[in-house]
Amino acid sequence: MQELAIAKLSFDPYDIYDLGYEELFDHFEEVVVTNALIDSSKTFFVLAEVVWKQDPDMDLIKKFEFFDEVHEMSHEGNKYIYMAVGHHLPIYSDIIEVMITQFHCFIEYPLVYRRDYVYEQVVGKRENLKKYMDFLSDLGITFRVEYVKDYHIKGRALLSELTLRQYECMKMAVQNGYFDIPRRANLRELAKRMKITHGAFSFHIRKALKTINTALFK
Repeated sequence: MQELAIAKLSFDPYDIYDLGYEELFDHFEEVVVTNALIDSSKTFFVLAEVVWKQDPDMDLIKKFEFFDEVHEMSHEGNKYIYMAVGHHLPIYSDIIEVMITQFHCFIEYPLVYRRDYVYEQVVGKRENLKKYMDFLSDLGITFRVEYVKDYHIKGRALLSELTLRQYECMKMAVQNGYFDIPRRANLRELAKRMKITHGAFSFHIRKALKTINTALFK
């Protein structure tokens, strides 16, 4: 059985800025995408820590087309935790699609974005990681390989942190497209299927998301 490996790649900032991120770093010190609840080649639903240089400016975030929804979860000083839902820009979407479907690799979190330093970690078989890196080079994307080493799964028993009712409501919401973009179901419809009130269903979803966030950041 072949073991998986993890590669840490550092990208020159201008490659990231070609995706439309540069202006953000006039306002951000650092952005760390800590976890993805959903991350496909098209859409993302992530948790991120943002260190602002000055006061937070949500209008700035909302003007970027790749964000559909951004919600503040908590903050301490100038470090804020956000839940963000959005869609990848086409060029990045195409790269992720190839990474997943052709090279059978996936992103390992966190992803770190700074004005002068950007890195991602990619997991896959060693030969597939090399093919992925060759693919990036062929696209003219410059990067440095910080390391390639054996990968060990970091399990987090998040589901065990939920009550049975919270788990059932979250499962219903995910399976019926509540978190899809655009949404394919609303809370009232899902509550009716669960034979509970809209308020109760909404409460269980909020409590489940709070439990997940607490488990991720504690």
